[in-house]
Amino acid sequence: MLTKRTLILLACVIFAGDAAAGSLCLPVGCKEKAFLSDQRGIIFYHKRRQELVIRIDYNIRDADTPITKLGWIIPVPEKPDTTGTANTVAFGELNDFTTPYFADEKKPSAIRGGELVEDMPRNAPTITPLPAPGKAGVEAVNRWLELHGLQAIRPEALAYYAARRWFFVAVLFEDPQGLPVRGRLTPVRIVFGARRIHYPILLCADEGTFDLTLYIFCKGRIDRKELGTFGLTLVELEPDKMKQSNRITRASDLPEQSRRLFDAVAVDPVLAKLGQGRIFLYRACAHDLNGAEQPISEWETDLQLSAPIGSPLSPYINIMVGLAAVIAVFVLARTKRRVAQSRASSAQ
Repeated sequence: MLTKRTLILLACVIFAGDAAAGSLCLPVGCKEKAFLSDQRGIIFYHKRRQELVIRIDYNIRDADTPITKLGWIIPVPEKPDTTGTANTVAFGELNDFTTPYFADEKKPSAIRGGELVEDMPRNAPTITPLPAPGKAGVEAVNRWLELHGLQAIRPEALAYYAARRWFFVAVLFEDPQGLPVRGRLTPVRIVFGARRIHYPILLCADEGTFDLTLYIFCKGRIDRKELGTFGLTLVELEPDKMKQSNRITRASDLPEQSRRLFDAVAVDPVLAKLGQGRIFLYRACAHDLNGAEQPISEWETDLQLSAPIGSPLSPYINIMVGLAAVIAVFVLARTKRRVAQSRASSAQ
């Protein structure tokens, strides 16, 4: 349970109007707010293991003085095993690698490339996996924020994760010269156990409207209907009969930085098997997410997708199995008829 001291501290912070809006926490005393403009995630998922690479673009509005530090809280469903950073170039590579094309014309669309890269913080972030889950994890989050002089997060914003005993990863960005008012945070890598594919976004409900792009690597097919529940769509689900390039691929065929991510993933013995053979790569997008028509605050769960079904060959295997079953039934019926005819002939 939250301690009396923590509750008093949170109440004071909230009534002072100094509570953080969501996952991004500015220094105590800042009257500015941090909003999201774009989120991108790379997800590697295999047999209840997931590596999440997450990158966000932010915008600090009405900043009159330099902001020298920024806290970033990332919830995960199980205790994180490893953490680190990733090269932001991988996101641009995957953007081009999955370039949509017109199904009828078999040529790329005009969506290729064009990613705008803004200034990043000069110093590498400090990544701290917090050891306790649930309510104890919420206490750990606020102790960490207090230790670094950052705004507290409203308890109701963390209630979903506390009730489900999620863990938290705290990331600190610091720059004595001041962080960019409009910037792109260094991507963070986290490995954890997961019964479903997870992307933590519920905590961002108060951080404005933003775009979201997910690149999901897995060994089987994901449920496309579930994507729509969270405002996401695939290229082929949009009009104009588009198709995504490299829906089925191999780790060896990926661009350089993406291959390096796979090398890092291979440290985990379960996820290492993801890179063996053919794999699915889904590019799912949402535009103007968290707007009036699809507010995150009304979601019943955080963004989660059912575990992938089958393998990249499963659609073809299922067809072959179906044909084999039909043939087997036909052969069996024909054999029975022949046996019946033979017995009838013998009886005569």
